[in-house]
This record gives sequence, structure tokens and C-alpha cells, in this order.
Amino acid sequence: FIDTLSLAVCGRRRTKIHLPLPVARPLVSALERLLANPPINRQELAMLLATRPVTTDQAEQDFDWRPAPLEDILRRNL
Repeated sequence: FIDTLSLAVCGRRRTKIHLPLPVARPLVSALERLLANPPINRQELAMLLATRPVTTDQAEQDFDWRPAPLEDILRRNL
């Protein structure tokens, strides 16, 4: 996500390919065996599939902190 957003802020694009999960799982396993540094591994695929809601509510309350949108941060720093 961050790579895609960084590219968008810089005015560049990356080609995306949708792979159905039954195709992605064996492909990821094969890439792990064939490449020293695959673009994605089984752990990363599992994290992408996990559904955990993330909120900043507690940090905002405890520290009086308001997060800035990532796109704004990237524009300032890239």
C-alpha cells in the first residue's frame, strides 16, 4: 500500500495483477522456493488476509494526538 501511495504521490504508476487466492497460495510457495527474496512470502500473504480493525482512538485520547493522512506526509517528504 505504501509503495503504491508513494508512487502515486510521485506521479508514477505500478501495474497491479489480481490473483484469486487459490492461484496466489501455490504461486507464493513456489516463489519462496525459487527466489532468494520473493516479492511476497506466505507470512505476508497471511497478514494481507487477516482482518484486524486498527484504530488510533486510544492514542488520540492518551496523547492528544491526531494522525495525519499518509498521503500528506509522503507529499511533504518525497
